[in-house]
Amino acid sequence: MGLVGADCNVSYDVQPEPKCISDCNRKAGQSMWRDWTDDPSSPNFIKSMGFMCERGTPNYMTFMTKGGECMMKCSKADQDTFTQTFGQICNFYNDYTKNPDCKGGP
Repeated sequence: MGLVGADCNVSYDVQPEPKCISDCNRKAGQSMWRDWTDDPSSPNFIKSMGFMCERGTPNYMTFMTKGGECMMKCSKADQDTFTQTFGQICNFYNDYTKNPDCKGGP
């Protein structure tokens, strides 16, 4: 799904995360910013994904610590799926934020 304008050409084609993982991400994100969302149709989606994908930032460190502690309670299969989807999510985020035709691009 393209998020912005015809020239954006960046699609969010990421498999859904397991419920346990998405609940952990939502809990971690919303503890830091009440408008955090994993809904690609939300205007807050890109900023929310930055918490997960902007490595080395304070938001990233806090998000990953809080989310990771929660995810330890999820099944191994769910954790393995997250390992795969995490890369897809951050690849999308990086492509989107670097594309000048997308809202949020340089």
